[in-house]
Amino acid sequence: MKYIAFIYQDEHNDGFNAIVPDLAGCFSCGKTFEEACKMIKEATELYCEDLDSLPQSSSLEILLARTNLDLQKMLHTN
Repeated sequence: MKYIAFIYQDEHNDGFNAIVPDLAGCFSCGKTFEEACKMIKEATELYCEDLDSLPQSSSLEILLARTNLDLQKMLHTN
């Protein structure tokens, strides 16, 4: 199963944060965009490894339509 990850520059412009909205609490970061991509892929694989069944993945359109999609809040409250 493939999941969409959002990767964005952090508020201090010294790295990148990454989060997978369909997997509650699945996030990572990296000093570069490339490192953040690698780290979130690894975090997603590890997260899913322990699940009995995988959650349904959402389309980009559905994720962007969510009124509660606040990436900063998701990153800091999970």
